[in-house]
Amino acid sequence: MSTNDTARDELLRTWPTWRAQRDAGLKGPYSALSLVALHWLEEGEPSTFDEVPGTWLATADHVTVTAKAADGLTLSGAPVDGETVIPLVNTTSDETLKFGDVVVEVIDRGGFAFRVRDPKSAALTAFTGVPAYEPQARWIVDAVFEPYETARTVEVGSVVEGYTSTGTAAGIVRFEVGGQEQTLTVFDGGGLYTLFRDATSGVTTSASARFLDIAAPGDGGRVLLDFNRARNLPCAFNDYSTCPVPPYENRLAVAVEAGEKIPA
Repeated sequence: MSTNDTARDELLRTWPTWRAQRDAGLKGPYSALSLVALHWLEEGEPSTFDEVPGTWLATADHVTVTAKAADGLTLSGAPVDGETVIPLVNTTSDETLKFGDVVVEVIDRGGFAFRVRDPKSAALTAFTGVPAYEPQARWIVDAVFEPYETARTVEVGSVVEGYTSTGTAAGIVRFEVGGQEQTLTVFDGGGLYTLFRDATSGVTTSASARFLDIAAPGDGGRVLLDFNRARNLPCAFNDYSTCPVPPYENRLAVAVEAGEKIPA
């Protein structure tokens, strides 16, 4: 048995565990399934919203909320009392701002907004797992990673009209599906990954994109792409995410009948 055959067998053997861990993560109280609202803030315009107390104001470089201690908002466990700047780390306030057990997550997406994460959301309560294709050895594909001489900063589109971000393109992977050569641009975000669409997108799989981790390449850039572990981005589970979309060259004409399907 070749090294790659052994690796395929191991990936297939451990897929049920990976699948269970993936579903367990989505059952977390503040997963993508908990998102119930997204409000964009207009710079210089104080605003109030039904879901949470306080008056919200975006300036050029930060967001403030003005509330009374009795309103019940807390920041890092302390009551918000008066005008308070919401600190962001890597463009988000994460889980620092709460109203009871609801998280009010301030984000910077080329403009400020906040999202509401409710651990009692209907989607989270009803969740029993993500539908997925049964894993198959043929979707663990031999590939070669071809790194760029110098990593490239590229503009990445979003499901939010008008919003773009940047990503670090590290190179491409080259592989075959159905006897046809395919390539995907690979990004580096502390580990290699790719975003892609294919002929199943919008049919049996999410219309926006799917995400695939890529293991560190071996000698000669050789790597296995395990499409059985292609997973949905958060925007497949709610209407309040700002997910990236794949670059044009990552839209495959072939049907990748593997990985996660459209959530039920």
